[in-house]
Amino acid sequence: MSDYLGEEGVKNIKKKSQEHPSIKEPLLKEEQFQKLKLNKFREIYGNFAG
Repeated sequence: MSDYLGEEGVKNIKKKSQEHPSIKEPLLKEEQFQKLKLNKFREIYGNFAG
């Protein structure tokens, strides 16, 4: 489930960055942050998620 939400979040961020090129930079940083958070979540809870 977290994978799905993460991918959807990235898609939304990419869509927003295309609509508003001027705010592309912070959105890319946000995307990287979300990926890091997701990776950390997987490290901690990976065993439970299967």
